[in-house]
Amino acid sequence: MAKRNDLQCWRVVGAAALLTSTAGTAGAADLKNFLTDLYGGNGIFLSPVTPVPGAVFHQPHFTADSLQAFARLNDSIVSGVGTPAFNSTVTGITFDVASGVPIETQNSLGPLLAESATTLGKGKIDLAFGYSRIKYDRLDGRKLDNYLLDLHHNDCCTAGNPEVPPPDGAITGFENDEIEVRVKTKLNFDVLGLFANYGITERWDVGVVVPIIQAEARANAHAEVLAISGSNIHSFQGQTELQNSRTGGTKTGVGDVIVRTKYNLLRDDAGATPDLALLAQVTAPTGDEDNLLGTGETKYKAGVIASKHFGTVGSHLNLAYEMTTGPKVQDNMTYAAGVDLRASSSFTVGADFLGRWNPDQDEIGSNVVDFALSAKWNPFKGMNAPFNAYVIVPVNKDQGLRSDLVYGVGFDFVL
Repeated sequence: MAKRNDLQCWRVVGAAALLTSTAGTAGAADLKNFLTDLYGGNGIFLSPVTPVPGAVFHQPHFTADSLQAFARLNDSIVSGVGTPAFNSTVTGITFDVASGVPIETQNSLGPLLAESATTLGKGKIDLAFGYSRIKYDRLDGRKLDNYLLDLHHNDCCTAGNPEVPPPDGAITGFENDEIEVRVKTKLNFDVLGLFANYGITERWDVGVVVPIIQAEARANAHAEVLAISGSNIHSFQGQTELQNSRTGGTKTGVGDVIVRTKYNLLRDDAGATPDLALLAQVTAPTGDEDNLLGTGETKYKAGVIASKHFGTVGSHLNLAYEMTTGPKVQDNMTYAAGVDLRASSSFTVGADFLGRWNPDQDEIGSNVVDFALSAKWNPFKGMNAPFNAYVIVPVNKDQGLRSDLVYGVGFDFVL
């Protein structure tokens, strides 16, 4: 009987090893697998010493479920991470190549986190950089720094599998025991974005964004046996090395480079008709996907922009659809709506609702909505060096992989 139990358990170990080999194609040092790498990538094993006589080789009885649970959590988190989308860098003060002097081009310093339909103008250059800090705090509303996983026993060695009788001395129902794993996840991104826009014609701009990203992904897990059956057949026997695991690290590099263009279709400076523009954008998979510096997919985005200024108040609406070379579930629609107010000749504030809708995403983050406050300030007379800052907070925290607060700063300058 004990030999048959051994055979059944070795089959479980083999299945666990197969799951481990398919959990990720990148090496253990890759941040992409920082959760599946917990416990050496082999799942949770109990103590080889069992306190119940006849309970032979109970080590791997939660291994398969732990591998699956870590893989699901890892996939949910990694799939929600993407290179931050950079939007408008137009500050209203640009550089005219022909005259060699900065020129104010619009009635406001412009929106920061959304697009206006305004273009730079022929021969004008806008250079800028910005820094953003993104700390992911929640997954579908559950806090990542205290994420609980309940692991279930393999279906073996009891009446649940009639071919394998229970071991001698086993207590009926011990398969109801569980293991609770408390996972503390740290996932942070520091992003430095380098921007360049150029006006080909009065109505046509082209630009490029090069993000430099530092990604930090770490996990700290602690496991405890929940003896629901009342037995003591499952145990770590005080072996903390079987209960605890740490993984992760930090990687820095170039992210996914964005090439974008905007064409102004309609201007109505004097009337009430909104200005209209078309936007096209391609995101190249230049970032290291295995270390969370890129998505590994090419993205194609197209959209329409409407904006209008009424004195010192500007309004804007953006709608765009993005397709990727990856699974269709990654395709999404983005939208932004808001206003910007020119409080003075050198200071503008803005408020926006920012959203992303994944029509084919049913499980995590199908409709993510954020609220943003932003400001632009140009303290220099005759110089094109405005500073900017923003904060973003979630409107619906229970949707997808979210940050409780995202913030960023930056400024435009001319060479």
